[in-house]
Parts: sequence; C-alpha cells; structure tokens
Amino acid sequence: MIFRYFLKTVFTISVASIATTCFARDFELPNGWNNECVGRMQISMPGTFEVAAKSAQSFGKYFGEVAEQSQFEFIDGQIAGYSKGTDITHKLIQNQIQNIFDMVKKRVESTRNLVSKEKENPNNFEILQTGQKTGIAYRYKNGYVLVLLMNGHLIKKIGGDKNKEWESVEKEFENDINNIKYRDTGEIPTDSGICMPYFFKADSGNEPRWIAMTYRLKEHPDITIMLKDEKAEPIPSYVNRSKITPAAKIDFFWRQRYQNTIEAEYLWSFMRPIKLANVWGKAAAVKMTRRGGETDFGYYAVANGDPDAKEDTPNLELYVIQDSKNAKSKGIEPMNKEDFLELAQKIAASVRHRPITTQ
Repeated sequence: MIFRYFLKTVFTISVASIATTCFARDFELPNGWNNECVGRMQISMPGTFEVAAKSAQSFGKYFGEVAEQSQFEFIDGQIAGYSKGTDITHKLIQNQIQNIFDMVKKRVESTRNLVSKEKENPNNFEILQTGQKTGIAYRYKNGYVLVLLMNGHLIKKIGGDKNKEWESVEKEFENDINNIKYRDTGEIPTDSGICMPYFFKADSGNEPRWIAMTYRLKEHPDITIMLKDEKAEPIPSYVNRSKITPAAKIDFFWRQRYQNTIEAEYLWSFMRPIKLANVWGKAAAVKMTRRGGETDFGYYAVANGDPDAKEDTPNLELYVIQDSKNAKSKGIEPMNKEDFLELAQKIAASVRHRPITTQ
C-alpha cells in the first residue's frame, strides 16, 4: 500500500510564541538534565537516556558471507534508522564477542586466500598489530579494517585510500589505534575529537566528521532524539541548492524520509528561525497520525553550515519524535502536546559545541 503524506498548516501560533527563538549560547542546564556529546557537539536531555548502537547480529553482518549494511537500534531492538557513523555495538557477552572475532578471522583468511589465488603482489595483504589493545586488524592494498574490543563493546573502523601511499594510510591506522578510547554515555571528554556511541576519538580538531546519534529517554520512552553533526563542505555545482535549504530538508523529511505516518500536519503557520550551536536554520513541529490511528508529535530542526567560515560552523540536524506506544507498553503516560513542544525546543536550545579545555 502506498501512503501519501499530507502536510497541512494549522494556525495555532500566538504573538508571544512567534517571537520565541532558541539560542544555544544562552542555554542553562535545567535541574535533572544531563549532558551528552555527538561528534563535536554537546546536547542536553532530561533524566537518563540510552543511545542506539549495533547488536551483535547486526554488527556481524559485515563479516558474513555477504557484506550488508545494518541499522542502529536500542538494546530492546527498537530501530534508530537515522543514526549514522562508525559501527559500534552495545555491550556484549563473551560468546557474542568470540563469535564475531571468529567471523573477523574468517574474513582475514578469505582476504589472504584471495591475494594468493589471484596471484596478486603478496605485499597487498598484511596482518596489522593492535598494540596493547584487544582487537584484529588487517590491510588489503591501501585499505585496512580494524576491530577493537573495549569494555565489552566492539568498534569497527575502515580506513585507507587507493590514491594514497600505504605510508600515509599507515599513519591514519596508527592514529586510530592510539586515539580511539572508550567512554560512558554522558561522559564528556575535554580533548578535541569526535564523540561516538560508547567511544571517543581524539584528533586535532580539523578532521571531517559525519555522524548522527539517536537517544531514547528512560523516563519518557515515547521520546527519541537524534542529532546529526557534519562538517560543512563546499556544495558541488551540480547540486540544486533550493533542494537543500533548511526548509526544503524539513519538508522532505516529513513528506518522504519519515515513513512511519500516514499524515503529518504542521503545528506552526511557518517554519521558525532557530540557532543550533552557532548556525542559523529553521525548525518545524508536526502532529502525526500513525498507521494504527495513534496521534503523536514531532519536531525537526536543520541548520546548514558555512565551509568558508573561520570558525567551525557545521551542518546540523535535530529531531525529537514521539511514539506513544513505547511509553504505553511500559505503563507510562505519553507526553501531551504542550510538554512535548516545550521539551523539544529546550533540547534544540541546548545544542552547542562541546567545550575543549585540554590543550
């Protein structure tokens, strides 16, 4: 069945609310809220929260017979389809870890055999050392695969470039080995670098990033929050700029990308200006009708960065989405519209660059 998405405008804005704009730099952490980091950004959310990552099964798909992309999810299996970035698992038990390492070893041997069978230069394959860290790594031509185990979590890093000499790629590999560290959810590093689910990679502050992390509030399991942090890069000449404005991205999200509703109505008569971190963008809230007839609310904000700016002005996207059934299944009352909109705007106001204090 094909569902069509109807975006209706509902005129419900008061003069006072029209004048309200969230400024990240003015954000003060409310009581009971906690900080978290995504990429180079910091975000605040109420109470405790959990982050989406890969299950043992989805992480292992890459090392199966056929390489396959798998989705991020919460521990109970709820999909977080908009998370992006490095493959990382939730905490695993020992037999899950061993099974994955066995699959990695098979991939290593199949790659070694491929080089031999095809009579390639034997220097195209090499087992790489992971030093003091538990893991497996190998090189094929000028690319490498690295799998590390830290505190029960696995992380997979693929690197390299066919256009670079191995000596240059080797430095990238050593950088991964030396700078990828475990972090608890909610732990905010003070070094320059990239925050990922359960991990942090220190860097110089200039490296590009493209990461989206999704969270679920434990006290309000009907609420999920996604923040995407991407280094702004020059826009290619062939790209239609009118289709990548914040307003266009928001409209596309509710019309086509988010496919869990049959109808979405804008709650505001126009998209509101918003400042995510140090970048101006747009935000919109909607009332959604689910396929089962349930009513939920959603909030989406987009800000396009400037690649030519002297300071880091990234491309940022934030959503706060309600799915009432996830709260009702746990005997928890879902948020009403007023509380949801207040929460979403406070979370948006909290987005800022993570403070760097370590030199």
